[in-house]
Amino acid sequence: MHTHLLQNHDGKKGRTESLRCPVSSCHLTYESRPWFETHLNEFEHDPEENSCPLCHQGFKTWRDRENHLAAHESQEDNVKTEPDSETDSEEDLGAVQELKRGLTVQSGSLLTADYMISIAQPIVLTLDDDSKISVLGGPGSVEALAGRTIVQAKTIQHGERANDPELSNALLPCRYGKLVLDDLSLYHELDTNTCQLRFSTSSKEIGRRLAGALIQSRTSIMLVLKAEPYGVQKTEDPHEQTLVIPDGRPYIAKSVKHDSTQKLIVATDRWQMLVTSCILLNTGEVTAGPHVTSFTPHRNSRVWTRADFQKNLNVERHLRSKFHDPSTLAKCAGIFHAFQRYTCQPVTLGLLYEYYIQKSASGTKVLAYIFHNFFEDEGILKKSVVQEGLAWIKDDTSRITQELRTLESMILNESGNDVVSITGTIGRQLRVLAGMLPTAITDLNQKQVKKEIERHIERLLNVEP
Repeated sequence: MHTHLLQNHDGKKGRTESLRCPVSSCHLTYESRPWFETHLNEFEHDPEENSCPLCHQGFKTWRDRENHLAAHESQEDNVKTEPDSETDSEEDLGAVQELKRGLTVQSGSLLTADYMISIAQPIVLTLDDDSKISVLGGPGSVEALAGRTIVQAKTIQHGERANDPELSNALLPCRYGKLVLDDLSLYHELDTNTCQLRFSTSSKEIGRRLAGALIQSRTSIMLVLKAEPYGVQKTEDPHEQTLVIPDGRPYIAKSVKHDSTQKLIVATDRWQMLVTSCILLNTGEVTAGPHVTSFTPHRNSRVWTRADFQKNLNVERHLRSKFHDPSTLAKCAGIFHAFQRYTCQPVTLGLLYEYYIQKSASGTKVLAYIFHNFFEDEGILKKSVVQEGLAWIKDDTSRITQELRTLESMILNESGNDVVSITGTIGRQLRVLAGMLPTAITDLNQKQVKKEIERHIERLLNVEP
């Protein structure tokens, strides 16, 4: 039992996703990433079952095979082909998409399929019966067939991405699919470059790339309005999330129950993206906040990102009830540029303060004011701010107000200048108060933000072409 625990479990509770060896004939699974990495690096497989899909050379370990793939170089262009058109036809691109699917099934890895297509030019062959097939490799690999059944050999530009027919077919019958149908040529599948970005150096870019993305689960399609990236290590992100494991794939989309919330997450080995605002394009159902119940992606769901992600803005991440930690409020989440209206953004601490600032004084308004100043002052709590905020309250007797009065009595007992130390009982009281704001945030998301998004959708759909 002790040996089993050491080899297969890393001590973290709540993790149910297993790591399975990507070699098709190997059925070993691990729940501990270090042991999984050791398996990939050292476990000897049958070379016939672990061969290179390009040259069919066999390898004992999975890591040796991956290193071999990385060493492949593009084959030289030895055959005259038809010149590339400026824009490849949808039929040709569809053929390449089918090729990519076949490579993914054969290799068990979308990452491997992407790499194989990137190093060997995809070619669409037109046969004598006008049918088309796609092959992978330099034109020299089909030279022997050119004089017999092949009428034309046409290379496909590397920069082009095929729009999946399933994606467009799923969007066409949907009224809300019109929100993205005109821009469908901008979408391409989440690429390996984005999957390999590090949160510590590229958190803002990850958020911008994922805002406006489509998550496709068979015929159900979710449009992401706000994408909030998180790191997977505490050293790079104090609020890291490791709720979903890609299981040897470049990425995975999954719905998980966490903190009494149904969270929709896109995960890679280097970052995880939490969806906190989205539209189910099949029905038009809007979600404002991280509780997404209208969409459950299947295991092989696909994520499509936009080429014009530079238009997206970076905003605050969701609060996660940790207002006392300024790092929570890092502006690295991405907002889809078509919904960059102030009223269409899910509520964060800054927005919560703005929502309440014009209203009559209440405990919620004062608490938002205190934490807003705490963030603006880079983690410094001031007696004057607490006293100023509480002076606004006249008749509010809510629990938040009572806890604020308790905080006031604590800081008045502190000697010294205006700056208050947030250690000990004062720090604990701040955490208690921080846990009271999510209810106000949820109410605003459900009662105001969601309705504003729905109104904006109608404005977009009713605009004359």
